[in-house]
Amino acid sequence: ALWHGINTPLIMSIVTVVAGVALYLGLGPVSKILDGAARLWRMGPGPNKIYDGTLYLLSECTWPLLLSLQDGNLRRYIRWTMVVPTILIVYAGVRMNWSPDIWPGLQGFTFLAAVVCALIALSAIATAVFPTRIPAVLALGTAGYAIAGLYVVLKAPDLALTQIMIESASVVLFLLVFWYLPELKPVARSKSRAARDWAISIFLGGAVAAGMALAMNSHYHRTIADFFMKTSKPLAGFKNVVNAIIVDYRGYDTLGEITVLVISGMAIYAMMRIVGSFMTEGGGH
Repeated sequence: ALWHGINTPLIMSIVTVVAGVALYLGLGPVSKILDGAARLWRMGPGPNKIYDGTLYLLSECTWPLLLSLQDGNLRRYIRWTMVVPTILIVYAGVRMNWSPDIWPGLQGFTFLAAVVCALIALSAIATAVFPTRIPAVLALGTAGYAIAGLYVVLKAPDLALTQIMIESASVVLFLLVFWYLPELKPVARSKSRAARDWAISIFLGGAVAAGMALAMNSHYHRTIADFFMKTSKPLAGFKNVVNAIIVDYRGYDTLGEITVLVISGMAIYAMMRIVGSFMTEGGGH
């Protein structure tokens, strides 16, 4: 209907129009009143002042704390990133209710696997012990290739091939970078600091190894391994379950890994071209 009678919405609309007309006619005095109220508001503790003052106090009070945490010391950063996860792993392991037979046995243990594991450990130790860059990089690469050898011993050739490709790219990139960096003398450390760093490293390695061993032998819920075993041939068309997982079930993850390898290869090729042009120019001059 066009007319609904005298009701609340109509009365509210009339009041609004009358108030608007009155405000327009008396705009001068009203503006003075509003300007005075605004000046008083700006002089008092308004929301903007409270907000800006809070930010200022927070920045001034937290700046010393920020400098203590972000002081540019990479060694301290690495130290904390190693200590905190180790403490969390140990804390989670202690609080969980483990059964007596949770620790893995020696099923499938072979002499060749023991030799490869010993080579991995020795290469990792050599990486930390060598005082110069190039031997340390080569030792790190040896550890990576030894891990690939362990994959072969454990009958996982696909993982071994991936590890070899990534390790080759990493070693080449490390060598190119460290070869042309300026030679810096190692920072002298006291025996107490060296002992502390060794303790942190060993503690982290032991915690991660124990956590992996416990995780592999503490399946409280059924895994999807049975599904992979039953469906790799009819659904994915693979007799090898590992190939089915890498190519089909985790195809996007594999695509991401391939993309990383391609980008790494392009970066290495670009660096080699740059280094080659510098050496050519230097030889010409």
